[in-house]
Amino acid sequence: MAAGADAQLWAWLLPSILAAAGLTSGELATRALITYFRADPNEYTTVDASLLLGGVSIAALALSPDGLLAALNQVPWYWAAIIGALRVGWTLAMTISVQYAPNPGFAKILVNLNAVFAVVVGVAVFGGTVNTTQLVGVALSLAGGILCTLAPAAPSAAAKKSDDDPAAKAPRNQGSSWAIAGLGAALLCVTGEMSSRWLTLKHDGDPAIFTQATLGMS
Repeated sequence: MAAGADAQLWAWLLPSILAAAGLTSGELATRALITYFRADPNEYTTVDASLLLGGVSIAALALSPDGLLAALNQVPWYWAAIIGALRVGWTLAMTISVQYAPNPGFAKILVNLNAVFAVVVGVAVFGGTVNTTQLVGVALSLAGGILCTLAPAAPSAAAKKSDDDPAAKAPRNQGSSWAIAGLGAALLCVTGEMSSRWLTLKHDGDPAIFTQATLGMS
C-alpha cells in the first residue's frame, strides 16, 4: 500500500518539480535576452509561445497514430482554442512581470499565487481536501506574494550603473506594472489550468494530448 501511495505522489510531484525548474530557467533566460538585446517583451513572448511551442505541438499531434483530428476529438477543438488563448495571455503577462520587476524572483512569487487560487478551486470545484500543514503552506505562499509586492524595492546595481553609463542595460522601471502583470498572469493561469482539468475529466480526454492541442491552438 505504501509503495502504491509513493507512486501516486511522484506521478504528480516529479512533473511539478520539472515544470517549476524549466519555467524558472526559461523566464530568467527570457529576461536576460530581452534586456541584452533591448527587445520588446510583448513581441518576443508572442513569437516564443505561439510560433515555436504551437508549431512543435501541432506537429506532434499530427504524428499521432490516428491523426490530428482524432487526437482533438476527445475534447471539442474550440475549447482547446479558448484555453490556448488564455495560455498566450498568461505567458505574455508573466514575461512582462519578470522583465519589469525589480527582482525577477519577486515576479515569480507573485505569478505563483495561481497555486493559492488553484487550491481554493480544487476544494470548491473538484472536492479536494486540505490538511492543517498544507493550509499553512498555502498561507505562507499568499503572504510571500503580498510582502514582495508591497515592500519598496531598492535600486539594482544595474540601475545605479546606468545613471553614469547611458549604454548600461538596466532593467526598465515600470513602477507597479510588473505586479499587475504578475497578478493577471496568476489569474489567467489558474483559469486555464483548472478549466483544462475540468474539460478533460468531463470528456474523458487525455490531459497530455489536450495540453498539446492548447499549445497548438495558441
